[in-house]
Amino acid sequence: MATRPKRRKRTSATIVSPEDPPSSSAVQPDPSTPLPTSMMENMVSSCLAAITPTLKETVQQCIKDFHDKSNQEASSAADSQISLLEELTTPPQGGRIQSSVSFHGQRTHPSPTGVSSSLSATTNMLLQNSLSQSTIVSYQSAFQSYKQFLVQTFGEQVQLLPPSVQHMSAFIAHCFQSNLAASTTRTLISSLSFIFKLGDFSDVTQHFIIKKMLQGYQKCKPSMDARLPITPLILGKLVNALEHTTSSPFLRALLRAMFILAFCAFLRVGEITKTGNANQHFLKFGDICVSQDVRVRKFIDVNIPHFKHSKSHHTTLRLQENTSTPYLCPYQAVVRYLDLRKHSSCAEPLFSFLDGKPITRHYFTQQMQAALSFCDLNLHNYHTHSFRIGAASTAAAKGFTELQIQTMGRWNSNAFRKYIRIPTLQL
Repeated sequence: MATRPKRRKRTSATIVSPEDPPSSSAVQPDPSTPLPTSMMENMVSSCLAAITPTLKETVQQCIKDFHDKSNQEASSAADSQISLLEELTTPPQGGRIQSSVSFHGQRTHPSPTGVSSSLSATTNMLLQNSLSQSTIVSYQSAFQSYKQFLVQTFGEQVQLLPPSVQHMSAFIAHCFQSNLAASTTRTLISSLSFIFKLGDFSDVTQHFIIKKMLQGYQKCKPSMDARLPITPLILGKLVNALEHTTSSPFLRALLRAMFILAFCAFLRVGEITKTGNANQHFLKFGDICVSQDVRVRKFIDVNIPHFKHSKSHHTTLRLQENTSTPYLCPYQAVVRYLDLRKHSSCAEPLFSFLDGKPITRHYFTQQMQAALSFCDLNLHNYHTHSFRIGAASTAAAKGFTELQIQTMGRWNSNAFRKYIRIPTLQL
């Protein structure tokens, strides 16, 4: 009987998953088998071509965001530096200067670390506090005078900043033709110098030509201060004249205290009267303290919270009772006035009428001139500032040092020297 031959076993078989759809007879590639080099290069090229546009846009956006942030930080730093400059070069009524203010590369070359908003605010605060409000107003006025001249002379399109020697020399010539005093012109130039340096511009006021022009200006128009000092002798005459120029006992006590205190404390008229300035700070009742020390010596302390060129700090002056010349004693004069006035609040003006209204500069000047006329003194030579001039002159005559006079008068420069008027020896 013939035997049936056995089937030979397959050496390789394709296993088909029940879930897989029927496939063709093509053999699937083995994943473990490496792809040909040409195929791999084609796949890499295809991937790079697909992602290159997206990658390029992403990188460009990152670069743009970085520059925007850097410019914003630099802008914040620049604004903190020029905010005071803009305030000084902007008219008080509002608006901007005609030409743009140069930032001198502060925006194009920002600091690598940048400046935070808090540091910028602190920078601006420190710059603002370097000047008193009255000084800011003076600088604003000086720049507006300079701007008005340049616009009228060189046209509307004139570039105000950065400054030029030509513009500055023409402005000085204009001041001379306008018959301004040499001291007034120097004050204007000094104000402009501060503004130029604040904006990091070249300070043309220090140019050789400008300096020589100012010297020639001084020689052609020497400034002479015609104001005479009120000496202790004249002060006594003015106090006695009040008996004849004022009928009210209260007003006599008021004016006597104002005259004597203005002399003894080197006071400016704006520190004891209302002048109409919105930012004015005149003495209040709370600024006066009447007391005595351990030796039973009576005195008054005058606290002056604000004064010209002050930088948000106050000073206190102590005036001792003067028993040798009681009619010119600041302690007795002020205490007598306070007994009659009877202030009800520390916030009330120190020198005021009985109804609480502060003494105005006009009223004080009017009463001073009435007393001067009674004493046959020239009204053109004596002004409200003559009290301060007289105090400096008297202190110098008594042997006080320049530092002591400067401290008592609250001068922050050597400007007090021009106030010292000591008579020459008559032989």
